[in-house]
Amino acid sequence: MNNNMRHFHLIIVLLISNLLLGQRDAIDRSNYELLWEISRDDMSESAYLFGTYHSNDKDIFDFPNAVYQALDEAEAVILETDISEIILNDDYNHYFNGYQKTNLLDWIIPARQVDKTTHTAYGSDDGRPQFIDMLFKQIADNCGKKFYALETIEDQLKIGFDNELDPNRPVKSVDLSQKQLKKLYREGNARALHQYTKDAALMYVDLYESLIVNRNLKMTDGIDTLIHNNNSSFIAVGAAHLLGKYGIVHLLREKGYTVKSPLIAFDKQDHLEKELLNKCRAYQYIDETFGASIVFGGKPTLVDRKKGELKYAKYIEFGQGNIYRLDMKYFNFNTDLDSVVRKYFDPEMYKIVHFDSVIIDEGVKALQGKLIHENNEQWLRVFHRNNIIYAITAVGGHRFAHSNRAISFFNTFKFSDTKKDVHLNQLVSSPSRTLNLMFPADVHENKIQEAYDDVWTALWFNPSTNEKLFAAESIMSNQSIVTKNEDFGRYLLSDYDSDEITFYDEVHKEGAYFQKSFRINKGSTSIFGKMRLMGNVIQIIKYEGSDEHKKDKFLSHFDKMPVFPVVQKQIAIENDVFSTKVTRSGFKQYDVSNEKEYLNKSEYRLNDHEHSLSYRIITKKYKKWAFSNRSIKEVLGAQIQWPAEDIQVEIDTTYDFTDTFPTLYFDIYYPLAENRFSGKVFIQGKNIILASVIYPNQAQKRVEHLSFLDDLKIKNKDTSNLDDINFGLLKNEVMINGQKSLIQLIEDYQINDSTLKIILAWPNSFWKQYDRDGNIRGTILVNLENSNQLTDVFEFWKVNMTPENHYLSLATLFTLQKQNKPKEFITVAHAIKKQKNQHVNFYAYLDINKEKTKFLASVWPVFSEILSDSLAWETSFILPDLMEEPFLKNYFTSDTYIKAVTSKRQPEWAAFRYLEILHKQNVSPAIMHRVLKSWKENNQSINKHVLGSRIAWETILGEKPSFKEKRLLRKNTAIAIAYAKVMAVSGTPIYEIYSYEDMIGYIAFDHYKDAYQDENKTLSHLENRTIQLEEKTFEFAFYEVTENKKTYLMSRLIPKDRNLPSYGGFGANTHFFYRNGKYNLEEIENELKMKIQEERDRE
Repeated sequence: MNNNMRHFHLIIVLLISNLLLGQRDAIDRSNYELLWEISRDDMSESAYLFGTYHSNDKDIFDFPNAVYQALDEAEAVILETDISEIILNDDYNHYFNGYQKTNLLDWIIPARQVDKTTHTAYGSDDGRPQFIDMLFKQIADNCGKKFYALETIEDQLKIGFDNELDPNRPVKSVDLSQKQLKKLYREGNARALHQYTKDAALMYVDLYESLIVNRNLKMTDGIDTLIHNNNSSFIAVGAAHLLGKYGIVHLLREKGYTVKSPLIAFDKQDHLEKELLNKCRAYQYIDETFGASIVFGGKPTLVDRKKGELKYAKYIEFGQGNIYRLDMKYFNFNTDLDSVVRKYFDPEMYKIVHFDSVIIDEGVKALQGKLIHENNEQWLRVFHRNNIIYAITAVGGHRFAHSNRAISFFNTFKFSDTKKDVHLNQLVSSPSRTLNLMFPADVHENKIQEAYDDVWTALWFNPSTNEKLFAAESIMSNQSIVTKNEDFGRYLLSDYDSDEITFYDEVHKEGAYFQKSFRINKGSTSIFGKMRLMGNVIQIIKYEGSDEHKKDKFLSHFDKMPVFPVVQKQIAIENDVFSTKVTRSGFKQYDVSNEKEYLNKSEYRLNDHEHSLSYRIITKKYKKWAFSNRSIKEVLGAQIQWPAEDIQVEIDTTYDFTDTFPTLYFDIYYPLAENRFSGKVFIQGKNIILASVIYPNQAQKRVEHLSFLDDLKIKNKDTSNLDDINFGLLKNEVMINGQKSLIQLIEDYQINDSTLKIILAWPNSFWKQYDRDGNIRGTILVNLENSNQLTDVFEFWKVNMTPENHYLSLATLFTLQKQNKPKEFITVAHAIKKQKNQHVNFYAYLDINKEKTKFLASVWPVFSEILSDSLAWETSFILPDLMEEPFLKNYFTSDTYIKAVTSKRQPEWAAFRYLEILHKQNVSPAIMHRVLKSWKENNQSINKHVLGSRIAWETILGEKPSFKEKRLLRKNTAIAIAYAKVMAVSGTPIYEIYSYEDMIGYIAFDHYKDAYQDENKTLSHLENRTIQLEEKTFEFAFYEVTENKKTYLMSRLIPKDRNLPSYGGFGANTHFFYRNGKYNLEEIENELKMKIQEERDRE
């Protein structure tokens, strides 16, 4: 509903009011008609009907004495609707600062500038916290009275949407100001209020009937019923509903009630109101599940988001727009709750105006703050006890946010250590009925459909003792076939490190299941549990606590032999594609990736948890132009996910070619997982259908009468066959939709060699237009070569080669290499180079074929040209493989190549990387010296990177740096960084000039993520510090560094093996800290701990 229409409806029924400032006019209450006494002979006590004005304006809370007396003595409170229902709809939970007037609201909300007043649909924060109706609801809840609503919110919000302006409406109508309307209400002039509402409603077709008449009839019937169900009742409806021909007062009289105005007096209302509100001022909410108690202004609305693991209680003061909320989340997995609490105060999401910590009930530390998000101010207090996070929020307007009301609300929170029943007295069964356990009474069950599993869980926890009982059953829902029991269920304990888990009592009940027990030791906490694998079903239970008797009793129920239910009933299902019979309804089509352009693929799945059956139907419909030359047996067999050779398995297959549709029946048993995969594949026209069912082997006899496979019928009217070839349609597909579909058909071996040769012989004019890059022909050549059906590829290439069809050239190179024809290979390669074809990357070719060194040596002239010209970074990583071939090793250590790789035209890293490779290949020192000499001769100008690298290699080779070189190393950071990097990648660092801390610091300083290119930056090692974080110890080196004319402190983690990092780790685990003043290492250490924790949280 848009806000304008909602406000229009609320206006008409007098549901909006704003506070009006100014002096009070004289009030005449001589004809007060808002309060009515209802009686009849069959009533034990009178009921009272009161007309409300839906506002929180302080002036209108001026009720007669009898209102307070009737409300105090009432057994039940009956209102027009339960406005608190809209708490569940976040669309209503807004307040508006600086509310500006609109045409629709001119008469109801005066124009205002931003005056620090917060306006709501029912008033502003100048008024009472609740408007009148919600005050009555609050009193009912807080004093334990019964409450009834005559209408639902949905009923009210439907009014006014279908009513058009009446063309015969009065030309003029009387407009009353808000001040005048308020005066009428304070005087009790219900008749005038009704008339004004009627006049406004008559401007629209049938609106008066739907807004007043029909609703009054319905509400009167409700009142007639409810006042006889309670001894005394207080009823409140909008004042416009009381009088008139169809007013509630008149309608009640027609039902035989005596409805009269009681004695009206206003002399004691202040005292009576104070007395009543003191009695019914607050609502104490106690949550036994989460062990929490807090005081709201009234009864909160509860939302259980995750069946016992996530819940919130929320209360709104609709008059002032203030929202109070308590969120409680139980973490049923191992995590750092301190970091979770900190995430609530994320500075990237909120502007934090105020932040501190407080000690609350039971000495628990809480973080709290005042945050601004999307221009709204809110107070937040977050803390945890045991495995529960508690977040208390208070949101409101300007006055509220700058008062102590939020903190006062926060301070009412107490831990409630009451748990009704902790005994194991409630039977809980998993969906498969093979896991039957005893839990305490308030156990919470939940079902979740995840990407790979349908998961059922049962959870009970004691918030005060942190005792927890947990059970889960997972049934594979994506047709994943469990084939082995190795580490089965380990992912269910992924929150814990491997060294914290001990498995024992492993049992294999042959033909049925695998089972094992486990113990988790996490600090001072011990968790005991058991898990079981039965094919596609995994079950786990866990106990955490100190009650040994309860633990043993709870875990013992897991050992009872699981028995699968017998399939007793099957139902027929049918859709547009197939019909069959299954054990339950709910077969659904799932979105599946269809990478094959030559067919359309659909998948349907159904999980029957009760019988642990996972059904699946996959249909593949070949397009009209597509076909398959493969044998029927090959086609059928290719549809099944056959077990890997190293998996123990029992396979039973039957081919049936006698039926109308060729069929393969299969049954696969995986004894190492006690899993069974059964089904059939058949071909119907151009359709291939795979129907399968997965289930635990133990359930086999109980599901052997399944008719799912036998009754499966595919609705297909296509009379063509899968092997029908239509070359005209095939050409048309390429001409219209391009090459991809045909290439996929070829690569999937759907086309045999004889058909490929026919396609390859298509006219050259066709290929020039529709296969310009040679992709189709190249793919055909490769396939023919793989089946040894190609003999004249070189001649074919010479005839068909163009500068554009690079795929054809690449395929030719591939086939010539396989045929070991170096002469032809060199001819093709030179032709490609001459054409300057950018699509053929000979560096990549080297990488792909690096193990075929003998052939590469025979065609080396192709590659020596490019390697002499430049050394690609990627190519540098394959040099060690290439140098396994003696010919290539001699080439890469020749004077010609050394001169090329150390020349000025090469990037700085080329010689650096080359020397590293030679060093790791254990080439002779003489060769290394030749490289260094050439590098020095070719770089006469002072290059700090070259100089630092060269000095490092000379040092590694046993030469002593000169005094001048040592001075340069200590003076210039750029030279020092190059020196340290060589020492790191060499694997044989020498710590004579620099210590280990110096070297790892220089490398980190140059390579951290925000490194700044500054020739004058400096680094000085200060000290090493050991830092304790949780239960782990870390050693960090601290440095003072300058960069970009600023001084920082830098920290770098020292690896436990004290090895220098290689390329990927140069800048890892490095942090920088900047201060305007003097650095305090104690402060920096604490900040470093926070940074490390934040990084862990993000991971």
